[in-house]
Amino acid sequence: MPDGPQGRRVGWRRAVCNHPVRERVRHGTIGQTDERGPQAGGQERHVCRGKGSAGRVHRRRQPTRLRAAAVGQLGLLMRGVRGIAGLAVALSACSPRSTTAQPPPGFPDVRDYAAVSADVPESTLPSFRTPEQISCVVDFGDRSSIVCSGNLRGLPESLGGNGCPSVRKADTSAGDAPYVFERDGPDCASSRAMPLSAGQKVVGKNGTCVIGDNKMIACIDAGNRHGFVLQPSGSWTF
Repeated sequence: MPDGPQGRRVGWRRAVCNHPVRERVRHGTIGQTDERGPQAGGQERHVCRGKGSAGRVHRRRQPTRLRAAAVGQLGLLMRGVRGIAGLAVALSACSPRSTTAQPPPGFPDVRDYAAVSADVPESTLPSFRTPEQISCVVDFGDRSSIVCSGNLRGLPESLGGNGCPSVRKADTSAGDAPYVFERDGPDCASSRAMPLSAGQKVVGKNGTCVIGDNKMIACIDAGNRHGFVLQPSGSWTF
């Protein structure tokens, strides 16, 4: 049957209603709904009041299944979003943190110096010496620490002892030990290590030494946690 202006669906069939009236059942009775809208707690019905359609009641279908499906899909989506957020937090917590610290204030930037190649014939790396007769060894011993000795200037006045001054790890068996100044043993001997000049640096497996202006030597471990600065104006360790 073709659709008309007064046509309404009843299940899968279509009926013609000449005079549809919207009514609501409340407390077991049928009463006509006024213009203010449906009353709370009632059930809306469409009743035909025309010829040939008296008493015919048309119930409006409520899309409950569609709403339930949409709510279910929304719940799954929200659970998925929460799961992804929790996974991201877990991965960030499990990721390894960097152990590289910032060098202390006053330490030169090792990136400003040119690395010396160990491929040259005169190379004695990781050993080198400066024009001030200070010899150093990078990656010395089992812990790959740095040792410098010779004509060290600017040492603390509290440093006692006799012999050739040097700077090395306080405890060579501990990888995270600070550097200290020492003065013991025989007098300083001349070194035949490769000579370096200002503006150069030596990069080892576990440390870097740079030669700067004003007779400065600065060395630091790979983790930037410990090292030393040698200079006539004042040498210091960390």
